[in-house]
Amino acid sequence: MPEAYYNALADKRKAKVNDILYTVVGSFGIPVFIDRDIQFTFQRHIAILRPDCKKIMPKYLYHAMQSSDFVNQANTVATGAAQKTITLTMLNKMKIFLPPINEQARIVDILDRFNALDMKSGLPAEIAARQKQYEYYRDKLLTFKEIA
Repeated sequence: MPEAYYNALADKRKAKVNDILYTVVGSFGIPVFIDRDIQFTFQRHIAILRPDCKKIMPKYLYHAMQSSDFVNQANTVATGAAQKTITLTMLNKMKIFLPPINEQARIVDILDRFNALDMKSGLPAEIAARQKQYEYYRDKLLTFKEIA
């Protein structure tokens, strides 16, 4: 990306640390948390959310937007046939549970630790082991002696 193009963008179109990008067209409903300062551009089908840090922790909002309740709301409000779309007006009307900041911090800490486990292959290894265990017992249970 040419630097001149990036510099010409309005500040509201430049992602910053603690912003959340949210796809609103096509493959809608995917949040991405910006955790580092890096210059990049993206298409107009992505909304930039800048939470009021006095009311909500950005990382809490990010996790909440991945919850089944929020995903269900997104599926309900999305319109269109070929490419489903969530308008910014509808996105602003979607609801999440908003506990006090200290409770948000506790929830974020727990969910971030789960994500860290996943990244270190602890959770995928456990899932793979359970899958092998399932396959073993499935095969044992579904193997019958031939009756002559």
